[in-house]
Amino acid sequence: MLTKGERSAHYLVWLILFSVIYISFLEGVIPGARYVKYTLPVFVVFFWVFNGAMHGLGNIYLGRAVIPFVIVVIYGAVQQFFYPSIEGMKDIFFIFVGFIPFLFFDILNDRKFFDRLFYVFALLYCLKMAVVGQVNGEGIVGAYEGTESFVFGIFAICYFQFGSFRHFSVACFFVLLSLKRIAFLGVLFGVLSIVAVPILMRVGLLRIRIGFFLILVVSVIFLFGLSLGYFDEYFGRYFGVSSNQLTMGRFNIYSYVFGDFERLISFWGLGFGWSYELVSAATLGADKNLHSDILKIFFEGGLVLFLLFFYFLSRSINYSSLPLVLYLFCLFLTDNVLVYPQVMFFWLYAVFISNKCRSTF
Repeated sequence: MLTKGERSAHYLVWLILFSVIYISFLEGVIPGARYVKYTLPVFVVFFWVFNGAMHGLGNIYLGRAVIPFVIVVIYGAVQQFFYPSIEGMKDIFFIFVGFIPFLFFDILNDRKFFDRLFYVFALLYCLKMAVVGQVNGEGIVGAYEGTESFVFGIFAICYFQFGSFRHFSVACFFVLLSLKRIAFLGVLFGVLSIVAVPILMRVGLLRIRIGFFLILVVSVIFLFGLSLGYFDEYFGRYFGVSSNQLTMGRFNIYSYVFGDFERLISFWGLGFGWSYELVSAATLGADKNLHSDILKIFFEGGLVLFLLFFYFLSRSINYSSLPLVLYLFCLFLTDNVLVYPQVMFFWLYAVFISNKCRSTF
């Protein structure tokens, strides 16, 4: 049991860490703000050492939700000895930034703190919309679209779990406003899994984890089929657009990657950072992101990392974390949030708080 002073210090640490992350979302309002999040390890180590000087070194927390990302960083770092890449080293650092606070500090079991995080985040997003839209004269997509949508989706799932449907509705409104279709789809799957908990409890966690792997395999097959044009006729008939238009350019990227599948598939992986060069060639320099963390892990980390990562991610699944794991999986399908520390920071916090607070909120 923490004393009042220790709890206040604990609260202050998380307040500062979240402030660092929040500032990084204000790019466009504050020039260079996006780089502030990369100072997070400095704050974490400082607080941990300071706490150690006062009370003796604290614990190292290695929760199940953190293990997959620790494995990625260690595996990626070893890869760099064989496939050195500046972009790869950046990716490894970005992933590390997203989870380092959860190695050294336990989270706050405090609903009021969680609510304040949501209110402040929503207000900052509204401020950013107003400033960016006015300064740059951008239209609705330019002013509103951003990675904030991924965070609002995390809030939405948590509030649905906690039974706070007013907050859930507001969070969903911001998900729609921030124009990330995959975030809304992820929220939908997360909500459905929460509603289905009574059924899932009869199914059992082992079968759920096996089902998760089956969904993973089906997703890779779907991306492969998409890249080969198997769904072109369907998209044209029912949506009136081409595969590339519907996927916002991802079709061309996936086609280029899977077109050389036999050469690119590897047991140990091609090395972190490899995909940037390939995608840049595929898009003639217009883009460099693979836009699928599932494919990024599959090709850059190889079959070994792919199986290790998703095995340990499935091991983190319980009835509380399942909605958030499904949500992350949806984001991984068509985006590269693995190297967005600000998003992964929120996701990990949400997983831990959903596990801790399900019975208390």
